[in-house]
Amino acid sequence: MYCAESDYVYSFDRRSYFMPSNESPTDSIIKEFDQPSAILNEKLEIISANDSFCNSIQVEAQDIVGLNLLNIFSEESISKKISRKLKSLLKTGKRFSDSEVLCTSATGEVKFLLSASLISGRDTSEKRLLVVLKKCNDDDFLASYEGRALHFESIFNAIEDPIFIISADRTIKDANLAALRLLNLEKCDVVGKRCSDLIHEGRIPDDCPLTKMFKDRETSRTVMEIERFSTIFEVITFPIYDDDKIQRAVHYMKDITSQERLKEELERKEKLYKLLYESAGEPIFTYDKDLRIIDVNR
Repeated sequence: MYCAESDYVYSFDRRSYFMPSNESPTDSIIKEFDQPSAILNEKLEIISANDSFCNSIQVEAQDIVGLNLLNIFSEESISKKISRKLKSLLKTGKRFSDSEVLCTSATGEVKFLLSASLISGRDTSEKRLLVVLKKCNDDDFLASYEGRALHFESIFNAIEDPIFIISADRTIKDANLAALRLLNLEKCDVVGKRCSDLIHEGRIPDDCPLTKMFKDRETSRTVMEIERFSTIFEVITFPIYDDDKIQRAVHYMKDITSQERLKEELERKEKLYKLLYESAGEPIFTYDKDLRIIDVNR
C-alpha cells in the first residue's frame, strides 16, 4: 500500500512515490482511493481523476482532463494560496496536508480540505502531483477539524514558559497564558502590538534573536536580562516558513535567572579563591588524585 488514511489526513511513506512504468496514474493510485483524487501535471492541469473527484466538483469525466485545478475554487485568494503551495511542492518535494488548506468549490458551496504529494514515473523526469480532497461540510468532520485546533490551543497554553507567535514586522499574532501572565495583560491587549513595545519598552535590543533569525534564516538564541521584569531569560526564536519565506516566528522565553545568578556567584567565588591562592604568604601546592603536583602558587 502506497499511502495510509488516518483521521482524514493522507500520509505517504516516501516524499516521492514512483509508479511502475506499466501502470497509469489512475490505475496505480487513484482507483485505490475512496476520497476524491486527481493527478496534476507541472502546469497544475488535471491529467486524470477518479469518479469521486469529478462528482465532488460537479464536472463530467470527459471534461476533467486539461482543467486547471485552480479554476475549481471560488475565492481568488484561496487559488493563489494553493498555487503557491503546489509550486513549492514541485520544487521541494515536501507534501502538505489537509490541515493547511480550506477551500470552496466554484460550482457549489461544498467545502474541502486539500492534501497534495509529489509523485513521478520511473521512465520520465516530468513531475506529477497527487491531490486529494476531503469534504468537510458534515458535522463530524468539522468537529474533528475544530477539535484539532482546540487540542493545539490546550497544548500551547499548558506550556509554562512564555511563548509568542510574531510576524515579520514584529507584530504579536498570538500568545500563550504564560506570556499573558508575564505581561499582566489580556490577550486582546497583546495581539496586534509589537513585541518590542510590550517587552522592551519600545526599543529593539542589539542582540535581539528575532533580528538574527530573519537575517540568517535559522533558529536563533540569546541570553538577555530584561529590565522591565528584572529577569534573565534565554530567548529562542524559531522560524515558521510558508513557500520558502519566513512569515512568522515562535518566540520562546525561559526564565533562567536563578541559574545565571548561581553562575555569577560561582565565578565570583572562583576569582576570590584565585586571589587568595596567589596572594598567600606561604607555599600552596595543588595535587591530583595520584598525589602529583598540578599547580603551585607564586
